[in-house]
Amino acid sequence: MMPSHSCFIGKLDPSKTIHIIGGGYSGLIFGYFLKKKGIPFKIYEKDHLLGGKIHTLKMQNYRGETGAHAFFASQSMLKELSPLGLDPIFASKKLKKKIYRAGKFRSPPLSLSEL
Repeated sequence: MMPSHSCFIGKLDPSKTIHIIGGGYSGLIFGYFLKKKGIPFKIYEKDHLLGGKIHTLKMQNYRGETGAHAFFASQSMLKELSPLGLDPIFASKKLKKKIYRAGKFRSPPLSLSEL
């Protein structure tokens, strides 16, 4: 019997494959941490692209995000993800949010009909 690995979801037997349903952000990050621990896994995704709701649409002269394109990160999370070589971009407090609707970029809040 192989020793179990302790991780953030409990003890895992490295001789058994973990099956991850969904290749969105959470499924991909979970797979990343399993790979670091040497635990075999498979990711199942129904769509032809990974990333879940997070995609960038390329249109004529601009790009649009279909989902969240930012998340709150702790120092420990940034340390764990550092081997990926991603450079975090920290939002400024003056960041203005715009929503593309009715053919123009507009500032929130949304009207009642848009909610």
